[in-house]
Amino acid sequence: MRKYDFTVIGSVCSVQLLKVHNFPIVGQSETVLNTDCFNYDFGGCSYNIFSGLAKLGAKIYPVMSSTSPSCTDGLFKECESYGFPTDAVLPHNDRNFYHCIMIQDDNGSHLTLSCFCGEDATVGQSPGLSQLKDSYFSDSDYVLIAVGDPRYMDIIERSRRFGTKLVYSYRNDPILAPLEMIKELFYASSFIFTNQIEAEYVERSLGLAKITDLFQRGTAEVIVTTLGKDGCVVYEKDGDTYRQRIVPVTPTSAERPDTVGAGDGFVSGFMAGWIRGEPADVCAQYGNTVSSFVIEKEGAVTNLPNFQKMLERNRTRPDATA
Repeated sequence: MRKYDFTVIGSVCSVQLLKVHNFPIVGQSETVLNTDCFNYDFGGCSYNIFSGLAKLGAKIYPVMSSTSPSCTDGLFKECESYGFPTDAVLPHNDRNFYHCIMIQDDNGSHLTLSCFCGEDATVGQSPGLSQLKDSYFSDSDYVLIAVGDPRYMDIIERSRRFGTKLVYSYRNDPILAPLEMIKELFYASSFIFTNQIEAEYVERSLGLAKITDLFQRGTAEVIVTTLGKDGCVVYEKDGDTYRQRIVPVTPTSAERPDTVGAGDGFVSGFMAGWIRGEPADVCAQYGNTVSSFVIEKEGAVTNLPNFQKMLERNRTRPDATA
């Protein structure tokens, strides 16, 4: 029995949201609609998943860097409130910052701008990357990364050495996750999460007929592709083949859903079910249910539920089994 369910590797950054009717087109002006556009929240894919898992009761070893003084203070306070270790939480560096700008159109689609700034900033590399230690892998059942990480070969090697299963939540970003990186991560990961557009990109980029070819070419056990309002499709390895199930979304009363962080919420809900021994289709229900909370309020982590609250809503699903 290991001390932690997950080691989560990544960073927390400031996230600024700009709402527009349509994505900008060259030669045409577009007005930002939200007057709070200069406000920001804490975010980043790894941080969003970390927050979701923590709220759902998972035990986490955070290996996370921070990109600003406020992010540092917030991350330390959050870890301390849950009783998580902070020895691998790296404070901000005043000479190196990372900021994320998200543009959201009327359809709820997003365009993300990654901003690297400061005297020591390197484009494509989050500030404050630290050396990895064996304990980050030997003390946890799973290691989770989102988007990508420059230390990916070290992460893969240590995951294999210590039998720690790799969970990869992919985001299509050729700078933060170049092709040579995603090739290695997709083949080495036991759990893979993408959306539909990302899955199609991976198939083209890796020369796969279908993303499920990873069951034969890599070490994948479960692959999940989210489908927006249509729910998700879950592929689970079964001997030399695989099972496939479509799991619909969990209904929500949100009139104007805010989809920022919905995919990250899905990952946290799915994996929170998995560590409790739930079958993959139930885990997907949990993922969809966490997402239903996320989209009800602005902010990727603003409305994350605890496990009991998630379970209560999940029981209202027609396909719920418990």
